[in-house]
Amino acid sequence: MKLSACLECLQDNLLQASSTPEIDVLDVTADSRLIKEGSLFVAIRGSLSNGEDFIPQAISKGCTAVISQSSLELECPSILVKDTYLAVSQLAEVMCDSPAASMNLIGITGTNGKSSIAMMINWLFIQAGIQCGLSGTIETSYAGKTFPSKMTTPDALSFQKLLMEMKAHGVEEVVLEVSSHALSQHRVGTIPFKTAIFTNLTQDHLDYHDDMDAYFDAKTRLFTELLEGEGVAIINIDDQYGRKLANHLDESRSITVSQKEGDVVISDIKCDFEGTSFCLEKEGEKYNVISPLLGEFNVMNLAQAILAVEQRGVSVESSIQLLANFPGVPGRMQIFRDEQKMAIVDYAHTPDALEKALKCLRPLTSELHCLFGCGGDRDSGKRPLMAQAAQQFSDFVWLTDDNPRTEDRQKILSDIQEGFESFSSLKVEPDRKKCIRQAWSKVSKNGILLIAGKGHEDYQIYGTTKQAFCDRQVIQELINEHN
Repeated sequence: MKLSACLECLQDNLLQASSTPEIDVLDVTADSRLIKEGSLFVAIRGSLSNGEDFIPQAISKGCTAVISQSSLELECPSILVKDTYLAVSQLAEVMCDSPAASMNLIGITGTNGKSSIAMMINWLFIQAGIQCGLSGTIETSYAGKTFPSKMTTPDALSFQKLLMEMKAHGVEEVVLEVSSHALSQHRVGTIPFKTAIFTNLTQDHLDYHDDMDAYFDAKTRLFTELLEGEGVAIINIDDQYGRKLANHLDESRSITVSQKEGDVVISDIKCDFEGTSFCLEKEGEKYNVISPLLGEFNVMNLAQAILAVEQRGVSVESSIQLLANFPGVPGRMQIFRDEQKMAIVDYAHTPDALEKALKCLRPLTSELHCLFGCGGDRDSGKRPLMAQAAQQFSDFVWLTDDNPRTEDRQKILSDIQEGFESFSSLKVEPDRKKCIRQAWSKVSKNGILLIAGKGHEDYQIYGTTKQAFCDRQVIQELINEHN
């Protein structure tokens, strides 16, 4: 690809370009370590590092040109743009020949529920005989192949290459979890989504976004900028931010879902250890939905998944029948039990998610234990709020580590404890494995232990090092010891 063609694809993002001879661009990268002869280097100003600091290294390794947000005099052609994140996305789309143009994309955004809905949609399509690709927090899958995911939404270059690979394998539908970080950083580029789902918005990621309004604004880009002209938004309006979003969108392109009033109404919810059932009313028709999934919060997840695949030709009746056998999502209200008591492993790592998980379990037992921690180098404002949720709905609370990263683990635990008020049934054990063992030993007959925060994860991060660790494996080993 010629450098002049690269400039054309930047469109209004381009501010200025130095002399641009007809030289070949062999690839595009934002990682100076991957530079080779003929690479175009995009110097992204990230939250942790500034790519402009690595321009000399890129030039020394033979890059063709440099794109940045600063006006620079360099030994190679330099290109000035408004937004380097957008630039790398625009270039990635063109370099990969815009694979999304021949596929239907379903995007899911919100604080909680993205993974569950994405995996339900993927499963429904596959069961219905439709080729589907999945990219989300837990895994990436297509054409019978499954890989663990490194992040909720891949970086722009990896994303376009993934779509290109899916296209080569005949994928028709792609379901994608779209994080607020991804939307802020234009990781999904300018590709049009046929369906966009809004789950909810509660406090999280305020270490990255300035406040909740900025967090919400990032999420809305999926609906205001990326939703195709004839695309449909499926919105949970029981959430206050969902209502706000719905009020700003064209009613003809939105499907609102609510337990009160909306285009689709959910009622008659029943939850127990056997699963969940509810009535879904749409356009005057009532449908009874029965699912093995635990928790009232899964009702909205199920409803939005059903509505999403209906947009792509799978009937509501078919989805309901298929979801009765849905195997569940790893680390999402996943049940582990012995003859006398039960443990639930769940990814709940926000105040809202923890509260919902506990409220789901509270009516099912007279003794509810909650074990959790909070991640280091992340939104510290939610830590005392997590404590408040745990105290309100639990009989016993166990505090422990949850990916401390480079932050002092004792400081994290102290921040959490500030949210407790005169709560004597609190134990602190930073070692997560020891904490799970201690908590499980204290759960009485017919009691429940919620192990929250890590869910599907199979690691703990201390400093910058990942160590093998899995809540599900630990609790299963404890159960096996006594069987």
